[in-house]
Amino acid sequence: MSGLWEGNLKLNFFIFGLGQIGSSFSLALKRANISNSILGKDLKRRNYFKGLIDEYVEDWRRGIEKADVVIISTPVMEIIKLVREIAPLLSKDQILLDTGSTKKRILKEMQRYPERILIGGHPMAGSIRRGKDAIDENLFSGKPFFISFPHEYSRKGEEIIKYILRSIGGIPYEIDGELHDLFTSVVSHLPYVLSIALYSVFLDFYKKDKRIENFISSGFIGSTRLALTDSKVARDILITNSSNIVAQIERFISELRKLKKGIEKNDFYNFISEIKKVAEKRRKDYENFRS
Repeated sequence: MSGLWEGNLKLNFFIFGLGQIGSSFSLALKRANISNSILGKDLKRRNYFKGLIDEYVEDWRRGIEKADVVIISTPVMEIIKLVREIAPLLSKDQILLDTGSTKKRILKEMQRYPERILIGGHPMAGSIRRGKDAIDENLFSGKPFFISFPHEYSRKGEEIIKYILRSIGGIPYEIDGELHDLFTSVVSHLPYVLSIALYSVFLDFYKKDKRIENFISSGFIGSTRLALTDSKVARDILITNSSNIVAQIERFISELRKLKKGIEKNDFYNFISEIKKVAEKRRKDYENFRS
């Protein structure tokens, strides 16, 4: 791995999980020109990856053997299982990075291997697009890429991982796993739950009178788009971050009750005006948003 700080380091990668994140990671590595080879494997698809990776491998052990860096980009429960299977096979110099949406449970599994370079990661990037339309070499550009270190030995890979993440356009951001899961429960996982709940309310009306569908516009679409999240991905998030998510649901219910009481008493204008004032500071984020 010599030549890192001269900017000409090229590494061999193995990516397990070639969905939106894994495939976009591969294209971003190619664009950054920091890979000698990119091998990959996916549990579902076989003939989908021409041009996305250099070689598809049926036997993931072969991918591990040839890799300097292993990236696991699957749903969280699968990541935990794969860490358990892959970590004992790694040399002390190989690096493993995951991209899972929750971190505490994954890091706990990584802690079982104190002499392996295992790093928890989570890019705050993605869209509801699917198939090849979802794959984007610029997906990580300008986006935070959270990283967590389960033990001191894993920091041996810190500089190289940060080099890789910056090369693909990401912004490395170190964070404790527990804090990561708390924050994502507020800004990512609760919104998913609310999307599901709102869509369920709509379906109750739709079953009674399908004409309601004619009233769907940008407000409903924007508020329910996360209902399109892959069900297995969402299931694993809800399982592995359940206590934080339940706490945020309780907090949201409390806020709803306050708002309901205000509406009933015609005493809500100051509240919604204050929220509008704060939200204005993020107007560009809303206007520039694309799913």
